[in-house]
Amino acid sequence: MHDEALDNERVHCVPAPGQAQSPRLLRLACPALVCEGWRLTIEAGVERCRSDRGDPDFSLHSSSLRLRALSAMGLDPVTVALPLWRGPLRGAIDAFLGRHVALLADQCWARCQYAPGRAPPGHAAHGWHQDGALHFDFGTLRANRVPLRMLTCWIALTPCGGDAPGLELLRTPLAGLLPPPELDAQRVFEQHASAEFWRPLMGPGDLLLFSGDTLHRTHVAPAMTQHRVSLELRFVAAEDRSPQLRGERRVTLGAA
Repeated sequence: MHDEALDNERVHCVPAPGQAQSPRLLRLACPALVCEGWRLTIEAGVERCRSDRGDPDFSLHSSSLRLRALSAMGLDPVTVALPLWRGPLRGAIDAFLGRHVALLADQCWARCQYAPGRAPPGHAAHGWHQDGALHFDFGTLRANRVPLRMLTCWIALTPCGGDAPGLELLRTPLAGLLPPPELDAQRVFEQHASAEFWRPLMGPGDLLLFSGDTLHRTHVAPAMTQHRVSLELRFVAAEDRSPQLRGERRVTLGAA
């Protein structure tokens, strides 16, 4: 399922505005020493929250912590995002979202995932979902299942996809949001050809960039023995006034 030559090619093929954004992999986008520092900070923060159980920014179910909760420890979402947007991701992000880009600062996350049998109590891997469903009310907006136009930047801080949980994605974005009943794993596999599923092998500093309509989940297999640490950033157009973004803290990164 993994083709490294194709992965590296994808970084340079940016879509025209309005076109779909297929997932792409960029190798070594973040320096190894920086990633190691982030990893140590995240692991310390997650363990602290797991012990205290009182932090509203921590999800016990997914072992995830909003990056804003780590700002005092030097891991601030804007500080992480700016060098990436100014550097290796600028062309792809601006081509998809336009020249005025905003970071959804409170939707940036640090995550830990665990090998089967090694997860802490209460933890579960993420099932199939689309990030563009953020704040979407499937009960009242049935007529308009349009995903948010956003980009997720998913950064591996440890090796993943082989001996540690990684991501599994559909290579082609979907036309709209899938309602919860259609996110059942068996149903997803029945609706798509095997060649559409992608499980990239990633190392520290590698990142995935994918749009809000991309279906993805945690890839975890019985033979895995290691845990994985990652972080993710979410970007939207600064002028986007979608109702789902009401109340979200947006930090405009600037214009070219």
